[in-house]
Amino acid sequence: MKAYYSFGKRTVKLSKNIRKKLDEKIVNDQIIGLSPIQARVVGFLSRHEEVTATDIMDAFSLSKSSVSEILSALVEKNLITYERCDDDSRKRAIEFTDEGQILSCALAERLEAFNRELVKGISQEDLETVYRVFDIVRKNLEEME
Repeated sequence: MKAYYSFGKRTVKLSKNIRKKLDEKIVNDQIIGLSPIQARVVGFLSRHEEVTATDIMDAFSLSKSSVSEILSALVEKNLITYERCDDDSRKRAIEFTDEGQILSCALAERLEAFNRELVKGISQEDLETVYRVFDIVRKNLEEME
């Protein structure tokens, strides 16, 4: 079998394995107290400014009702609040509470440690090669559209 026949399959399998291990090591922790998707949304919020529910729907390919459910749970846990957007008063930006900011930082630290463990034993040169390959694959995917 040619190597390129199994590239997509191997990439998808690796991605699923990473997601599963990430959920086991970081999210499924009683200290965190979040579902995997809630933790991913918290991570998304920490990396972007003035995020709206629509942004989350688009980023995670979720329905409006699913996003609403996730955000309601985060509000109930006192991790987020809503503020009117500066550019459109009809939109509400999602903001961290102080407690949410602390949890976001804790998740980021755990993610950083997970990533360090994930690439343990891989040289910087090999990592750069992998990143170049990912960039080429991403470009190829964009050209397929």
